[in-house]
Amino acid sequence: MPLFAKPQRPRLSFDSRPAAIYAIGDVHGCLDQLGALGAQIVADAAGIDGEKWLVTLGGYVDRGPQPAAVIARVMGPAPPGFRRFALIGNHEQLLLDFLANPPAHLEWLEWGGLYTAAAYGMPDDPGQGWRRRPQAFAEALRPRIPARHLELLAGLPTVLALPKFLFVHAGIRPGVPLAAQEDEDLIWIRAPFLNATGSSELT
Repeated sequence: MPLFAKPQRPRLSFDSRPAAIYAIGDVHGCLDQLGALGAQIVADAAGIDGEKWLVTLGGYVDRGPQPAAVIARVMGPAPPGFRRFALIGNHEQLLLDFLANPPAHLEWLEWGGLYTAAAYGMPDDPGQGWRRRPQAFAEALRPRIPARHLELLAGLPTVLALPKFLFVHAGIRPGVPLAAQEDEDLIWIRAPFLNATGSSELT
């Protein structure tokens, strides 16, 4: 029986761990901070022999000043000696959902998506016309986003699993086997995961 049953998005699983793993979450357009943290990671890993992994946990877009550049960085090559993995976060899913059905997902723009739209060249809209014309806003935004960025976001996995480690954006639903975890929970869950006591058997 496979580890994951009918996932909505890809899920990655490995039988062994590298020599070192570094994980970064919720960059939210802060390219300078991401670069500084990456430099610290490379320096920290300099004395470690063997393969090293750099895992980004989603939250690349919205709120910060350079979300498009953050996506480009995540798409780029890993530092020498590292292997790069990128997972999906809720804000990336919101962006894709907005482009697919703008009226149903206006919350993306309200939760920081306007920063992302501006980073991709959308003009300022002081009158908040996007509230009245979300479909037109999405149609104007989509061609401004490079196709390779949209393809990356559409194909990002929700999970990176390996012995004794499980990487996701938000958390897991307590008491639910790994194969039955919903993508929605993996990128959105809050209180049920944060308030859970004890440990969950992820089998």
